[in-house]
Amino acid sequence: MFCPNPACPHFEATGEPAEFRLGISECSDCGTALVERRPEPGVPPPVEYGEFVPILELRGPAMVAFAKSLLQSSRIRFFIKDERVQDLIAYGQFGAGFNPITGPPTVFVEPSRAEEARELLAGMEQDGARD
Repeated sequence: MFCPNPACPHFEATGEPAEFRLGISECSDCGTALVERRPEPGVPPPVEYGEFVPILELRGPAMVAFAKSLLQSSRIRFFIKDERVQDLIAYGQFGAGFNPITGPPTVFVEPSRAEEARELLAGMEQDGARD
């Protein structure tokens, strides 16, 4: 059994998918459901983004890193929309802490854990509002 998640901490650290004994159903590093066949290198598994729900807009790279850390440690599946395009187009993260052309990066999480993720990241919204 193999973890198909290319964002899995094990994969990010080793460049190889985590491998498990038969009978184990989810990755102990990221909580992703395991697959029987080893994922092909360089071919990420299809992600059904329609299943994920938006929970928070992030203001600045420090908030992105902090949100990732909190969600990964809680093993909540997520992705951050527009995270990588912040410095690619025109003004970068000028002034507002995000690119005014692409908008702020947005955290999306799996629906079954959306409330838990909102509670986990709630302090970030309050702290960001004071800045």
